[in-house]
Amino acid sequence: MNQNYNDQQHILILSNGYPSVYQTLSGSFWKDQAEALSDQNCKVGLIATTPISLKDIKRKGVMNLRSKTKIENGVYTSVIRFPNVPFFNFLESFFSVFFGYYLFKKYIRKNGLPDVIHVHRYEAGLLAYKIKKSYKIPYVVTEHSSRF
Repeated sequence: MNQNYNDQQHILILSNGYPSVYQTLSGSFWKDQAEALSDQNCKVGLIATTPISLKDIKRKGVMNLRSKTKIENGVYTSVIRFPNVPFFNFLESFFSVFFGYYLFKKYIRKNGLPDVIHVHRYEAGLLAYKIKKSYKIPYVVTEHSSRF
């Protein structure tokens, strides 16, 4: 199937995890999925708003709140990490949407609007809903949490 770059399906994956020194396996599934889609001639981006526990920050050292953007194995990846405050889950949701929307706006300036968004976990679903309201981009949710 030979498609030129402009005919590629453009998929953006939203997640709340990405491998790091704090959590080496966090988000590895989503990273692998994005790379597999890229291997299938899709244009793929991944935005991860990753909460890090205070215990992990204490164990590994001070964290940098700046977002990191790179192209890794054909996937435009933008990740931001923020401290997760225990017992205040609403803050995780708020920061995920706030930082995620900021990263999304940067993403579309560089890559254009995606055709579809694939969401992992409800926190990213809140972000996808906000994006859909503003940009009319359809999204699909894959929920991983056992609390639902």
